[in-house]
Amino acid sequence: METLLEHKIEAAVAGDAPRRAHLAVRLSLLLTVAYLLLGLFIIGSGRALWEAGKLGWIGISGRTISGRIAEVRWESSLEKTGPKRQTAFRYMVLVPEGITGTSQRTGWIGLGRKETRIYQAGEPLPYRISPWFGGVAGSPWSPVPTGRLVSLLLCGGLVLLVSLLLLRRISHWVREHLHLLRSGQAAVGTIIHKRTEAEDMLRYFLRYGYAPTKEHGLEREEQVSAEQWREFEVGQPVTVLYDPDQPERASLYALMRR
Repeated sequence: METLLEHKIEAAVAGDAPRRAHLAVRLSLLLTVAYLLLGLFIIGSGRALWEAGKLGWIGISGRTISGRIAEVRWESSLEKTGPKRQTAFRYMVLVPEGITGTSQRTGWIGLGRKETRIYQAGEPLPYRISPWFGGVAGSPWSPVPTGRLVSLLLCGGLVLLVSLLLLRRISHWVREHLHLLRSGQAAVGTIIHKRTEAEDMLRYFLRYGYAPTKEHGLEREEQVSAEQWREFEVGQPVTVLYDPDQPERASLYALMRR
């Protein structure tokens, strides 16, 4: 039978909570990594929305100049007797910049399996350009990049929305955490129930009761890690930090220090 670790009650179980104005080192490192990842997601989604905006601006206010197809890439069919299929072509175009200057631009455009048009090296290719923040933005306009515009908008907007929601949730948790550590009250509580949920993944919960006053008893449930879940047993006394103004806002002090 698995042996559960005993939790020792802290010395200060009444009155003001210990005034910890900072997060534990391990938790601070994890939060730093989380913020960095969210920052990268926000930057990436912002870049996608920027490209979508530029592509839309080119379509609305740009003008078309002539480029050409420099090279066509073919792919052999999986069947030995099947026909070859075009997979991409490389374009070249001279873009006017300034009063008399030009610059050569080139790039590859991938072709989908449903593409029926046959592209030939040397044939003209429409290229659309438009002034863009002191420079000239441009994009090949055959085929018209509608799918790329929609993909950039959807992917960029969705990633940005999810990242901002996660950032808001983490920031709210950190504020709540520090608020309890700085100004919470300590009370003796008891673990009254342990449970797990197994839907998409196994999750662990601890329910505990505490009494901010002799006449007022409350219960609260927290989701914890598997390691934390194993450290407590039903009936075990614990120290609970709660908000004096909103006693239902509480947390196990033992978990907050880890």
